[in-house]
Amino acid sequence: VVLHIIDECIRWTACIDLNSRETGEILIGIVQIWFSMFGPPVYITSDQEGAIGSDEGGIWCVRWGVHRRLKPTGQKAWVVERHHEILRQILHRVETQLAEEAAKKAEDELTEARDARRRLQTQLAECERQLESEVETAHAQREETAQALQRAAAREAELEEQAKRHEEA
Repeated sequence: VVLHIIDECIRWTACIDLNSRETGEILIGIVQIWFSMFGPPVYITSDQEGAIGSDEGGIWCVRWGVHRRLKPTGQKAWVVERHHEILRQILHRVETQLAEEAAKKAEDELTEARDARRRLQTQLAECERQLESEVETAHAQREETAQALQRAAAREAELEEQAKRHEEA
């Protein structure tokens, strides 16, 4: 619920977001956004639908020293109604702009996340290539070592055979 107040003379507008349309909350809102800045006005004009038109609103006006002018039933405070429409249009534009900006931000974040994923996939692929290369190198070294070991064992056997022959001779 948005409480919207206008000075009919200079068209100054003030508004506040309220939790409900209860009379007490509206009257507190008026004090917060108007009376606390400008003091109570001499007159408040209102239609008979709102808090000001209620019995509680009448007592409140008397306590604050404010004279209330209630529009006859069915009549509206047209300056206020026009400003309400302007305020609604502004709020709608702001909501639309916020939604567009949020969508753009989400799209940008998604693009960043995809780019980061691609970079990480590239890094992973490079690590896997390096690992494969290192594994191939290790296998080649193992094969060379195994062949060298076989050659050493064969040489050892050959030398043992020669040593036996020298002993026999």
